[in-house]
Amino acid sequence: IINCAATATFMLGLLGWFDWRMTVISSNFVAVLLIITLSLSIHLVVRYRELEHTDPDMTRAQRALRSVELMVVPCLYTALTTVVAFVSLVVSGLQPVIDFGWMMTVGICVGFVFTFTIVPTLMALLPQGRVAPAEDDVSFTRHLSAVVEHRGGVIIAVSALIIVATAVGLKLLQVENRFIDYFKESTEIYQGMELLDAELGGTIPLDIILRAPEGTEGPQPVADVVSETAEPDANDDFFGDDPFADEGDVFAAEGTASTSYWFTVQGREVIDRVHHLVDEREASGKVLSLSTTYEVLDGLFGDRLGSVELALMENSMPSDVQTTLVDPYFNAEFDEARITVRARETSENLRRDQFLKALQASIENDVGLAPEQFRLTGLLVLYNNVLQSLFKSQILTLGVVFLAIGLMFWVLFRSLSLAMLALAPNLLAAGLVLGMMGLAGIPLDIMTITIAAIVVGIGVDDCIHYIHRFRVEFEVDGDYHAAMHRSHGSIGRAMFYTTLTIVVGFSLLTLSNFTPSIYFGVLTVVAMIAAVAGALLLLPKLLLMFKPLGPDRQAA
Repeated sequence: IINCAATATFMLGLLGWFDWRMTVISSNFVAVLLIITLSLSIHLVVRYRELEHTDPDMTRAQRALRSVELMVVPCLYTALTTVVAFVSLVVSGLQPVIDFGWMMTVGICVGFVFTFTIVPTLMALLPQGRVAPAEDDVSFTRHLSAVVEHRGGVIIAVSALIIVATAVGLKLLQVENRFIDYFKESTEIYQGMELLDAELGGTIPLDIILRAPEGTEGPQPVADVVSETAEPDANDDFFGDDPFADEGDVFAAEGTASTSYWFTVQGREVIDRVHHLVDEREASGKVLSLSTTYEVLDGLFGDRLGSVELALMENSMPSDVQTTLVDPYFNAEFDEARITVRARETSENLRRDQFLKALQASIENDVGLAPEQFRLTGLLVLYNNVLQSLFKSQILTLGVVFLAIGLMFWVLFRSLSLAMLALAPNLLAAGLVLGMMGLAGIPLDIMTITIAAIVVGIGVDDCIHYIHRFRVEFEVDGDYHAAMHRSHGSIGRAMFYTTLTIVVGFSLLTLSNFTPSIYFGVLTVVAMIAAVAGALLLLPKLLLMFKPLGPDRQAA
């Protein structure tokens, strides 16, 4: 506990010193770092307790030093493979995920150094006490070794079923989610967003920018617009019998006054059609544009505005009115019109990617605008792009990490077959988590994207420790079954204790009001159980089946 606290405190100070700020993703940094540091510490403690019974005459300092000598190599490789898993996050393309990867990389290095200095030092300094009683052979991990020996077929069958379920779940995995679902209904944030949708027209903004068609860009003189579209007596009809009206006032600024395409009958028709198309969609909340302004003025004039009125509206409207009714929806410099819509985050049918694609297709097909004549922008598009990049990022991240760890296993074990066997449980554990997310309808988002990397990073530790100890035990008598039983009784116990503490710790995240934290806790618990089960059940069964260390000398 002292070691874990010292590591976390040092890293938080280091991050603060370099102004490396926390995000919603890297906020899990402390929890994950504690897991890894605790795992390394437990392996040292369990090894120390083994030496208490095998070499009772050694002093505490000698046992501490011997524990370090025996565990530094496997722990170094577990630290390196875990670093590789988190470094793989830098290829995700998402800056918060990249930062989380680098934070964990530095944190693991610090945790390894602290563990192999603080823990053995405290072991050596503590006063000599009563030797703990030997572990009973009838332990939980001993039972697991019996299952491997006598129920190996069941293990393979269950693994096959998990693979099938994982494949189905991966097909159902989604990257769509509602931000409001991040919070419980009892929280103020949820209730506030619900109020925004119900009473204030929506939550997430989307802008549709319309460009004038080719050949009409740029301002046109007001006189030209009127002469092209109005009858000769249009001005007489417009001013009526007003004795104070001066027909020349309309063109007083001829040569300087101008009108945009969007203040013509044709331009208004385009804006009206796009506005109506957006407004009729279920996920759309409040929609505002020049079409809204036109409708207000239609009511004031008592009839639909014509070209003259539209031209005058752009050039003769009082500045304060224009600031409110025109400027938010019209960019005179680029001759662009803007339609602003707020999506309803509480809509059960909100699927951002489908919504945006369907909207774009409707504008092209129903309104007849070319793709270069409009663009969708705003927070809704930005957030959707982030979500859609997650799936590609997840696949790329997992591909990189498994390739790198596979190569490290090959170098570590000097055996391609042993490296492939060591990867199998980790592939299954990572796939199980993603598949379970798909089956349960849990979307892939900026929080859950890190789960698979964490599973691999911590899961490979179990496989490395087990194979390293298995090889040592196999050298004793060349008996695969005996080596398996001894490995379960020694390193298997440390793996079990480590997983147990992780499960208990991450279970506390289910008390959070932040739904992604709950998902993170539950999925990590499932992942850690799957990882240790794979290392203590599937991995030893594969070792017994394929015999990668050579033939069984007892059988020979």
